[in-house]
Amino acid sequence: MKAKRFLSTVVAGALVAAQMAMPVMAADGGEVEVDVTTRTAVIRVEVPTTLAIAVNQFEKGDTGSQVYSEAFDITNKSEIPVKVSVTSTASLDTTSPITLTATKDAAAEDTSVDGAAWLAVAAKTSASKYTEEAGKDVKDLTEANANVATFAQGTEAAKSTAKAEQTFYLAAETTPTVTYTKVAPTDADELAAAKKISYAKFYELTEMTLTAGSEQDELDAAIAAGDLYQEASGTLTLIEKGGTVTWASGNKYYTAAAAETLSKDLATGKAYVYGEAGAGGAAGFRYIGKLSEGKETWTASDISKIVIKYDIAGVTGTRYAEVESDCTYGLYAGVAGPQVTASDDGIITIVNLTAANNYKASNIVLDAETYSIDTDKNMVWVTDSWDKENGGTLIFELNDAWKNAVKDAASAKIVVTLTDDSTIETPITIS
Repeated sequence: MKAKRFLSTVVAGALVAAQMAMPVMAADGGEVEVDVTTRTAVIRVEVPTTLAIAVNQFEKGDTGSQVYSEAFDITNKSEIPVKVSVTSTASLDTTSPITLTATKDAAAEDTSVDGAAWLAVAAKTSASKYTEEAGKDVKDLTEANANVATFAQGTEAAKSTAKAEQTFYLAAETTPTVTYTKVAPTDADELAAAKKISYAKFYELTEMTLTAGSEQDELDAAIAAGDLYQEASGTLTLIEKGGTVTWASGNKYYTAAAAETLSKDLATGKAYVYGEAGAGGAAGFRYIGKLSEGKETWTASDISKIVIKYDIAGVTGTRYAEVESDCTYGLYAGVAGPQVTASDDGIITIVNLTAANNYKASNIVLDAETYSIDTDKNMVWVTDSWDKENGGTLIFELNDAWKNAVKDAASAKIVVTLTDDSTIETPITIS
């Protein structure tokens, strides 16, 4: 047995040696050129196209709020999760702007005849509620509620405007199924109706003209080059690049523009396509407020208009999973505590200041040198939405000397010290 095993080992070794000695055959080298394409996702978010808002001094037909509004409901009908950033800008009386307060109580206690108001946007906490506290309603909401964003009034030069911001993340339908719709307005009424389709991405369609007898060859060439849309019996179907399309008499075939057409640019005599999935995540908000009693009469001229601007962006499933637990009915809680931002025109905004964690001091750091801002008497401070007892939103604007210093510095940042001696900071550049 030992001899047989030894022989097997020798034979195996010889075979390996023989294999190693054999020449290795290789094909000639070459190259493959591959065009890189972009795979886009269907993004469609349903929002209202109109909204009723009213100054409601006597709380008529509402639940205790002196600013009434309908709900601005948002539904994701995209095939991916989306982030919706909402900025609400209120226009105040330009001749004698009212003062907006950081807290609801401050407005209630104000006795000035010029008037003070607490104006805020309240996000829904569920499909039909703005608070989950038993026995509570809209009338009980204050700046302390996590779903409430208080309007911050502009600087002295822009005191007639105020802004509030909220961010929402909305899930996609569990198993998105996208349908495509063709819009081809032929007159002014149809065009107006098309422009009222809330947030959708429109792409202009161009119908293919196929040569008799060569229809299939031309379709094969087109689908190899890019996406096609096939219209059969009034139903539009997307056939992605590299797919298979079979010509059929009576069907129409379209290519689509790569660039989106904004709804305001839709025109008669042209055809467009937009896609949507089923309903996914939802959110909503409304406006609330408290008016001071020192001002006897409040009208729409005091708060004349609110412009709602919403930016919608698709997000990856990974990103949505990261933030999902921080969302309540879509509203993103974000980073807790005070935050500081700097605009490129030198306006510094500090938000989420509270009685427990309020403003203490600010420094500007230019390259490696630190300078105190508080000691500069030429700064413009806006404290209408802030006070040292309750906090709120504090705004200040760098003077021209500091702006020029920022421009000259290789790096610059604002460092804010809070009353608990922690710091928050933000880089700053001046355009």
